[in-house]
Amino acid sequence: MAITVRPLTDDDAEATQLLRHEAFGSPLSKKNTAQISKPPSYWLGAFDDDRQVGRAGVRDISSFWGGTELATAGVMSVTTAQEHRGRGVLSPLLLQALADARERGAVVATLFPTANAIYRRFGFELAAELTRVKVPTIELGTLTPPEGVTLGRATEDDVPALDDLYHRWAIQQNGPVNRTGPLYESKPAKRVKAHTGITVARIDGQVAAYASWNRGHGYGEGAELSVREFVSLSSLATQALLAMFGTNSPVLPHTVFRTSGDDGLRLVHPAATWHVVERFPYMVKVLNLRAALVPRVWPEGLDCELPFRVTDDSIDTITGDWKLRLEDGHATVTRIGRLGAHSKRLNPVEFSQRGLSLLFSGSQSMWNIVGAGLAAGGATNTYPTWSAAFGGRQNHIRDYF
Repeated sequence: MAITVRPLTDDDAEATQLLRHEAFGSPLSKKNTAQISKPPSYWLGAFDDDRQVGRAGVRDISSFWGGTELATAGVMSVTTAQEHRGRGVLSPLLLQALADARERGAVVATLFPTANAIYRRFGFELAAELTRVKVPTIELGTLTPPEGVTLGRATEDDVPALDDLYHRWAIQQNGPVNRTGPLYESKPAKRVKAHTGITVARIDGQVAAYASWNRGHGYGEGAELSVREFVSLSSLATQALLAMFGTNSPVLPHTVFRTSGDDGLRLVHPAATWHVVERFPYMVKVLNLRAALVPRVWPEGLDCELPFRVTDDSIDTITGDWKLRLEDGHATVTRIGRLGAHSKRLNPVEFSQRGLSLLFSGSQSMWNIVGAGLAAGGATNTYPTWSAAFGGRQNHIRDYF
């Protein structure tokens, strides 16, 4: 069996929709058969002779890592026909998708896996998790609305301020998508009407938090309020919004928040109840090592040279010996040469492709990366330095693609 990979065209739309239905149970619709390839989304298909047996999509987006915006390949809807699974379809398909994305300028790739192990062999590793959590609404009702915070329903005129708040919050985290570009362009009126309500919390007239929410059907046992997005830069504003949701307890026993990681609202939430009802793991892979590291906002006060090497089976330009130099909050990343180019006395840390992705994400300490078998070697007294260099930010995401 010889698998060929090529970009999909509108002529392939019906076949690729059938694959999507087969894999994910997506509804079949004539509407979905038009304009399969429309930037910034790109689609590749894998073919066995003339039959399409696989597909993979990539959205050219950007996301925040290490305090800076990086060009990102959002990998999505990777699918293989049932009869062709385990027969070598995925590797050429995904590797070509990543190579094309890198050629278009992507520095990192991210995806929501349905099975972690499938993507780990390509160097992806867990960086964050999008979750839906359910809490008893009555617990929120124990919070007292703080003074100095005013609540109001968002209008079209508030949308730019909400976008600005999201941006200021997102750049402080690792992982959130930067909501710019054609994928995130929509009229303010449409944004507001997409929810039952968007409530804005203001302090001294300035937007400090917002929550977009939807009122479910019915009331009483089983009824719930769904908070689609909760973004806050103020504990007082968070308290005000949670207290507002608490007033629904007589008719809505449950409030469901769409969130990720150790959300700051848990520091305000009055009880320990935090029941995860749905989770979507999120993985990341480094595509361009130097471009992924140099722009980061590095911790002030770290002045060091860290030798390391990487073995990446899917990207030759990453495989080799490297040196990371940190000074005055800036980084220099130098490729020393092929694997083994470092002097033995330097004792470089040796990262697998998964280990590099995990280090980059900042989601685990260097000790845990080594403990997971994803890195080895190096002087152990440098491990805290590695951890400090890549840590310091929470890993959060808000957008599913």
